[in-house]
Amino acid sequence: MPPAEGVTAARAPVRHALRGRLALAGAVALVTLLVGAIRWNVEERHATVDVFYYAREALTIAGTPQPVADAEAAQFTFQMLHPHAVGTYAPEPLFISTDPRYQGTFWQRIFYPLVSAAGVPFVGVNALIVTAWLSAVVAALAIAFAVRMGTGSSFLGFLAALFLVVMPGGRYLYWTLAEAPMLAALAIALTAAGRYLLNGGRSTAVVALVALAVLGATKIGNFDVTVLEFVAVAVLAAVTRRSWWRRAATIAAASSGLAGLVLGLNAVLGLPSAVDQAQDFITNHFRRPDHRNPVRDLALYTLRFVRAHIHELAGVPHILLTVGAGLGGLVLAGSAWVWPWLANAAGSVALVAYHPVRSPLDRLTAPLWLSVAVGAPLLLNQIWLRFQPVMRRRLAGGSA
Repeated sequence: MPPAEGVTAARAPVRHALRGRLALAGAVALVTLLVGAIRWNVEERHATVDVFYYAREALTIAGTPQPVADAEAAQFTFQMLHPHAVGTYAPEPLFISTDPRYQGTFWQRIFYPLVSAAGVPFVGVNALIVTAWLSAVVAALAIAFAVRMGTGSSFLGFLAALFLVVMPGGRYLYWTLAEAPMLAALAIALTAAGRYLLNGGRSTAVVALVALAVLGATKIGNFDVTVLEFVAVAVLAAVTRRSWWRRAATIAAASSGLAGLVLGLNAVLGLPSAVDQAQDFITNHFRRPDHRNPVRDLALYTLRFVRAHIHELAGVPHILLTVGAGLGGLVLAGSAWVWPWLANAAGSVALVAYHPVRSPLDRLTAPLWLSVAVGAPLLLNQIWLRFQPVMRRRLAGGSA
């Protein structure tokens, strides 16, 4: 048997690494909750009217009688839209559309109300707030450990999490909408996919697919786009003859198979299809007659929208610079693990085609800030790596 001293010495690096991970996790969770508390008290609203449907579903799943669930969901909606006001909301005006396809849209997003329903017996409808904030912590942890994996630095991982929660898109981590769990599931899927491209590992691929499945049960549009992103990464990796192209092809094939299962399940359950989603927008939530070719009409509408509003980007140079810095950091890193994050940035912009309206643009592009938050500390790291030898030479010359 090896001496006790040898066993203790062998375990020391493992314990040190574990302590480092726990310290990073604790710091990230703390800053996420602190920033959330500040944003919650400063920002004027914490949701959109969509929260009515999430709250109603969570209460119903938890066994609340329907009239009571409608009333409580309506009052909760009022509190989220007007945090500092006093008053009541009647449920009736919040039923935007009675078309079954519109109701089905929210049943496609069942994960958020389903998880929240578990907390309803303890904190009532406020369980939606708890779920959103826990999702914020999970998302921040995912990108922190993604950056730590890619750079070996816990400090840079912490910076990534900090950037995420303070950036413009960070507000949706705390809103009582499906965006919070969506961002958490997406962050885990991208982190696991990046790790699989870098190091392989069947368990890592399984984590990516499970997170992707949760994403499909949270926001189907983001799920569809993410699958297309994984396919695009595989194609580009094969074309550019990357050494890890087979792993990229594996992720693309598995995620495409999962997408097929989701589409089949939606069809069996009678949930809205991609065509129905296009119809939803074109008909203002099915309140106008259906279009004969909703996909074409939505595409044309999107083109007109982009032409009408593209000039507005010049009015937000700070946003453009921040996004450019984040994406620049990803490009400069150049490693296999950053490719899913780059694809996510491109896919986030493409999501505008799902809902080309100016007011919720920052909400639609919220996934973009995951990639920006990961890339920003990578840019700082690249700058440090390039200037470090110069600084050492100057210090050495000065001491001589």
